Amino acid sequence: ISAINLLMQFYGDNFNDKAYDLLKVVENGGIRLQQLVENLLDILRLNSDMIDINKELNDLGGMIMRTIQEHSFQIESRDLSIEIDIPDGFKVRVDKIRFEQVLSNLVSNAVKNTPPRGSIYIYSEIPENGSQVTIIVEDTGVGLTKEEIDQLFSFFGKIERYGKGMDIITEGTGLGLYITKNIIEQHGGSITADSDGRGKGSKFTISIPIDSLVEESPE
Repeated sequence: ISAINLLMQFYGDNFNDKAYDLLKVVENGGIRLQQLVENLLDILRLNSDMIDINKELNDLGGMIMRTIQEHSFQIESRDLSIEIDIPDGFKVRVDKIRFEQVLSNLVSNAVKNTPPRGSIYIYSEIPENGSQVTIIVEDTGVGLTKEEIDQLFSFFGKIERYGKGMDIITEGTGLGLYITKNIIEQHGGSITADSDGRGKGSKFTISIPIDSLVEESPE
């Protein structure tokens, strides 16, 4: 992948459009292969209890903003609006690296499955007498059928949507949500998906134990 990047960066002007497009195909294929290998290694570690979940106090808003920045190019190129409603001082006791991986997977899915000029909402809810705090990623994208929801979190649970006339990004390995579910469960939580059907958006809800939450009191 690095060699292709260097070739395109320093010698791209020497290629005609067709050759340049072929290099992009090779680059994208390499990226997908790298993602697949990394995901499979994550699954191996998760299933072998080789991943240690090191819970520390982390600012949820900061983690979300870093995740949005990570996907800013696709968000801007698709003219998507992002609305975040997380209280100031909202901190959770989670493994920072793994929880940001969860957030990245959910935001990436929302971006890929929301047509241009759509919206993505990220917010939290704290039930008054509940034992769980929820973090929600919701979009105005293509939505999900009940059958699709049933397979979302399974191994290689990628949903094929080719040829349905949807202006969405179909790249992916089908492993992201499977890994996401495993990481959340290792935090003692759960994740669910909801949708009112095709064309009506999707809603992913992470629930983690209330003792993971620390809300700073104003001075």
